[in-house]
Amino acid sequence: MEEFTAAGLTINQLREKIIEQMTLYNKVITQLSVVVLEYGSNQVYVTWQVGAPGKYSFEDMQNLWNIILEAGDPLETALCSKRKLSKREGSRGQKSKAR
Repeated sequence: MEEFTAAGLTINQLREKIIEQMTLYNKVITQLSVVVLEYGSNQVYVTWQVGAPGKYSFEDMQNLWNIILEAGDPLETALCSKRKLSKREGSRGQKSKAR
């Protein structure tokens, strides 16, 4: 079976992708169960004034300062004391804000 990336796929999309690959070897396979055992989405988006804004992934979630350092440190023009921070919580993308 060909290797592929499951990240970003829904469970149904992943199931269809696996069935598609399996039927190359066995045409009888038409159903498959997919169970997610672990979901590891420790990703953050840094859009503030840093050296390298963008999406960052961490094996273990980092504190805010470590995330900023990973993104290339704050720029000299960044107003660190006047920023509003927000983070997504829960599966519905609700935001909680802190100052």
